[in-house]
Amino acid sequence: MEEFSIEYYIENKYDSEVRKANYQLLLIPENNSGQKVLDYQFSCSENKEIYISKNIFGFDIISYYVTKPFTEFWFKLSVKIQKQVFNPFYVSPLLPNNEFELINSIDFQIDNHLFFRQPNFLKCRGR
Repeated sequence: MEEFSIEYYIENKYDSEVRKANYQLLLIPENNSGQKVLDYQFSCSENKEIYISKNIFGFDIISYYVTKPFTEFWFKLSVKIQKQVFNPFYVSPLLPNNEFELINSIDFQIDNHLFFRQPNFLKCRGR
């Protein structure tokens, strides 16, 4: 496995004062069979507590609530991960008919049902 360091920085500047804000950032890499998060650290312009929760897909969301007026907000995340080396030219060993059977199987559809839903903005509405 190869090790990587990732640094992410955002900065928002506002023309007029913002009274309150709630930031939700989807930035922490996922732990899965291809990669492992070894360590992460974050800091931001307001030295308040940051909350980490999971979204509907199981990904970590960083939530940060600013309660006093501000005109600038910055956030920095530093992450170390181990990533499995893979061949980008790898092709599935399944034959096309077998792949078709797999993606149309009930088990596959249950495991991936959240990704098969049609987004609201794609639905057509009659007038």
